[in-house]
Amino acid sequence: MNAINPSVEKTGLRYGIYGGIAMVIYFIILKIIGLDKNDTVRFLSMIFVVIASAMAIFYFSKHKTKGMFYLNGLGIGFLVGLVGSVFFGIFLFVYSYFIDQSFLSSLRLMDFFGSNYSPLMIFGANSLLGIIIGTFTGYITMMYFDRSRHESKDF
Repeated sequence: MNAINPSVEKTGLRYGIYGGIAMVIYFIILKIIGLDKNDTVRFLSMIFVVIASAMAIFYFSKHKTKGMFYLNGLGIGFLVGLVGSVFFGIFLFVYSYFIDQSFLSSLRLMDFFGSNYSPLMIFGANSLLGIIIGTFTGYITMMYFDRSRHESKDF
């Protein structure tokens, strides 16, 4: 990655992968200690999307030579949420379909989506939630990092 002038896409991809790996590790730790069936604790994995989005925007703002604009931050937040949650969603799909089918049956008993809950629905719901959280994090974080009003005189 170019350290002087990073791109939105590379930054979002890089930190999205970091967030996805952190969510997978968090899920494995939950599985080891027996809390993988608790939906509240499992939902806390989305904190890694928030952390990765904020870190990506901070990195981009520190290394961007011409300033950080609002849409750059929204794009980074969206990409981090997309990449991280799709990465984690693929892991959950593979895990619930091939490794531990009892995980899926325990989720069906919680009646969020009913008895038709499939590994593909786990992937889709998780991806959608990650995209929403990543985009909102980018929006909120950019309220702090936005310098477009001060640097618009340069153009």
